[in-house]
Amino acid sequence: AYGGKLSSPGDETMVFSEPHRFSEYDGDLYNIKFLYDSIQSHKLLNISLY
Repeated sequence: AYGGKLSSPGDETMVFSEPHRFSEYDGDLYNIKFLYDSIQSHKLLNISLY
């Protein structure tokens, strides 16, 4: 996280995305635990497991 501080996600955490930016994944919403776990493991995890 380049010097940032990462905390555990709360139950009501929302992640916003920019509609004009496309991703290789379908959909604009991601499970925050997927993002948190990916950062913690230093690799992109399989989003279909979330």
